[in-house]
Amino acid sequence: MQRNINHQLLIVTLLAVLVFMPCRHVAARTPAPEIATVDLTSLIAMHPAMAAYDPNMQAFKVSRPRQQFIQDRSRMAGDKAKKIDELRSRIKALESQLSAEKQRHIRDEAQQKTDFDKAMAKLATEAVRLHLQVFRNKEAETRQSHTARLRSLKLQIDQINRQIENENADMLSDRFTTPAETRQ
Repeated sequence: MQRNINHQLLIVTLLAVLVFMPCRHVAARTPAPEIATVDLTSLIAMHPAMAAYDPNMQAFKVSRPRQQFIQDRSRMAGDKAKKIDELRSRIKALESQLSAEKQRHIRDEAQQKTDFDKAMAKLATEAVRLHLQVFRNKEAETRQSHTARLRSLKLQIDQINRQIENENADMLSDRFTTPAETRQ
């Protein structure tokens, strides 16, 4: 009886080994995928290089000697002043282009209006309506092109103002990195 039970147990064990053996070979060929979620904010915050980051200033604290900062600042102050003056002169040039564009638009509208009035005196009723529609189309086209040029000039002025702000921000603190260094 004992022998019978041992044979049955041996047969069941062999069957189990045979059944699970192909699974083990398949698993050995292709590893099971491992999925994990990582909180990127925590990962960045825990990084050793982030120990010197000040979130209020949005910059890194630096450990260079104060004397070196003073030397760097005095050396760069002249260059930055020249650059800021150059940017301000570009703004003045763009503002003069802006006012010239406004004057050109006023002249163009006045010229279109006088041309329209001269042509209206010579036209019949149906032709007047057609001529009025053509005038309105030209007027709208002129207004659109004028608006586009004004937007372009204002955008250029805004970009230059941002550059000036960035230049001034570089000089604000001697204990933190500049915005350009922080973005690296």
